[in-house]
Amino acid sequence: MREYYEREEIIERDGFFGGEEIIEREEIVRRGAFGREEIIERETIVERPGFLGGFFGGEEIVEREEIIERDSFF
Repeated sequence: MREYYEREEIIERDGFFGGEEIIEREEIVRRGAFGREEIIERETIVERPGFLGGFFGGEEIVEREEIIERDSFF
């Protein structure tokens, strides 16, 4: 079985009083015998509001996970 792993992190900031958005992506690909393939994709997004929105605190977190299985027998 072969496995491939990729991770990416992006941080976006909106100016002096702006908020920030942190995006973490992760992809795992596993390949087995006879063309069998399993792909796992995970994504986490954290949004922190800017000056007035952030004045009262709080953040929004969105998580997503997707699993794809493929069987390919010639």
